Amino acid sequence: GFNLPVPLASSRLTELGAQVIKIEPPNGDPFKKFCPQWYEEIILGQEVYQVNLKSNPGKAKLHKFLEE
Repeated sequence: GFNLPVPLASSRLTELGAQVIKIEPPNGDPFKKFCPQWYEEIILGQEVYQVNLKSNPGKAKLHKFLEE
């Protein structure tokens, strides 16, 4: 199954003017493969990055996003 509450909440926050940064695994979000049109609609206006959070460079990149 797919977890939709967080992506839908992120989409709503973007609509309300928040800056949303979406972090995806290196191979991308599986939802994008399942339903690409809806995925594109949900992430509209968000910054999307593919980051390997299991690697030290990936963790450093996440910390950089959190500092900004």
